[in-house]
Amino acid sequence: MSQVVLITGASSGIGKATAEYLHQQGYIVYGTSRRQISATPYHMLQMDITDDQAIAEGIKTILEQAGKIDVLINNAGLGTAGALEETPLNDIRKVFDTNVMGVVKLIQEVLPHMRQQKAGKIINISSLGGMMGLPYRATYCSSKFAIEGLTEALRMETAGFGVQVCSLLPGDVNTSINDHRLTVENPDSVYQDSFERTHQIMNDDVAQGISAEAVAKKVHRLIKRKKIGGKYLVGKPLQKLTVFLKRRLPNAIFEQIIKIYYKV
Repeated sequence: MSQVVLITGASSGIGKATAEYLHQQGYIVYGTSRRQISATPYHMLQMDITDDQAIAEGIKTILEQAGKIDVLINNAGLGTAGALEETPLNDIRKVFDTNVMGVVKLIQEVLPHMRQQKAGKIINISSLGGMMGLPYRATYCSSKFAIEGLTEALRMETAGFGVQVCSLLPGDVNTSINDHRLTVENPDSVYQDSFERTHQIMNDDVAQGISAEAVAKKVHRLIKRKKIGGKYLVGKPLQKLTVFLKRRLPNAIFEQIIKIYYKV
């Protein structure tokens, strides 16, 4: 029987590309979206991952229809940009409710079934921003740092039950994320000039990023692997090099490089 894959945030970007690609490869794919989506070649569930009840009902539906969940891909996420000092607490809560608490709730619902079947993979779509703080991305980066810590801990907790966990950290991907990002802009802010320069670089990098299909193919390779490690990077060579430098350079030097790049 084909493997059953659940991927959140499948209405656009990485999630949609991955759902479509895995469907083409013969997997039984269930995607989720906050809004009602129709006419997809794979199953779509309306599920707001900040709603605990919606998650529980969605998992129940998949298990009733497919009988199992072999792979959980936590992809749904919310981006944000702006000076932390000026970011409304409500926006920060929205980001953490989506990027962290939604992931936690999905894992709590799916993991008992994976343990029972003594097999399963959980792939958390993180970000290179989960390995380094970036200017005017404090909220987003900290949410992805949380996912990295969660993934590392969960790997050890579930290893004895046949459940494998990893994080996939994309660099910039050419999607519509810029259109949905929560952005804090204040013309009178002391940060505004610096933020505008940095934000333009962010947007340009996304526009020039790798394709969502490239990430989808990486996800597929992870699903096919018999054993997966903890972290995988996907992105342009320069962005992968940045991670290498982060690990090797003194913090003050690396920080200066980032500040120069983003014109802070």
